[in-house]
Amino acid sequence: MPDHLHMIIRINQPLPKGKHLGIIVGAFKGGVSRAWWGQDATVSVASASEHRRPLFEPNYNDHILMRDGQLDSWKRYLRDNPRRYMMRREYPDLFQRSLCITIGGTRYSAFGNLLLLRQPEKEQVMFHRYTDGIPTENTDFWKAESQRLVLAAQGGDVLVTPGVSECEKRIKNMALKQGLRLIHLQADPIGRYWKPERSRFEACAYGSLLILAPWPDDMPSFASSYERFHYLNRLAETVCAICHTTHVSVQGLRHSYNS
Repeated sequence: MPDHLHMIIRINQPLPKGKHLGIIVGAFKGGVSRAWWGQDATVSVASASEHRRPLFEPNYNDHILMRDGQLDSWKRYLRDNPRRYMMRREYPDLFQRSLCITIGGTRYSAFGNLLLLRQPEKEQVMFHRYTDGIPTENTDFWKAESQRLVLAAQGGDVLVTPGVSECEKRIKNMALKQGLRLIHLQADPIGRYWKPERSRFEACAYGSLLILAPWPDDMPSFASSYERFHYLNRLAETVCAICHTTHVSVQGLRHSYNS
C-alpha cells in the first residue's frame, strides 16, 4: 500500500531462547531502511540526514491468528485492501477518523460519516434479552417495535444502538444490509490503525454509518455484561438527544468543527 504494508508470518517452530516476533519485525524494518538509504549513491551530504529519515514509524500493529478460518479471512481482507484505499481516497468525508469527540462529557473515538450526528431524527434501538421472562425476539412487542424502527429508518431516521442484545444485533445487521443510516456504539476502542470489518466498511462507503467508541479511560469497569449493556445504551440515549444546539467537540480530523 502507499503508506503501509501487511505481512502474514507463519511460525513453524519455537523461536530460539531470547528471541521473539518483535526482534524479527525490527530486523526486517532495519534491513529495508538500510537498503532504501543505500539505493541512491548520488545523495549529497547536505540531504543525507533528510534522506535517512526512518521509513517506518515506531512499533507495529499485530494480530495472532489462532482460530480456524482466520487466515483465510485475513487473506481476503488484504486482497481487498487496494479497493478500500481507493474508496477512502475518493470519498474522504465518509471515512473520517477522529480520536477525540466529546459528547455530554464523554470522550469518543470515531470512524465513519460524522454528519449523522447532526441528523435531527434519531431512534434509539434498545431491547433487553428477555421481556416478561420470554426471549424478546419471540414476543409481540419485538414484532411491533422492530417494524416501527425499520419504517422509521426507511423514512430517513438514524438508528442508534450498541447492538448488544440479540434483538439489537438483528436491527443493526438489518440496517447494514439495507443501507439504512446507523450510529453504532462499540466498547472496543478505535485507534489510529483500526478499521472496521467489510460489512461496516461498506456501510461507511455508502455514507450510512458512524461508529463511536467511548475512550477506555472514560468507561467504568463492568461487573457483568448486563452493566455493560446498560452503560452503552445510556450513551446511545445521549447521542439520540443531540440537536442543533448541542455542543459537540470534534478533533483529529482533516475537517474539524464544533457544532
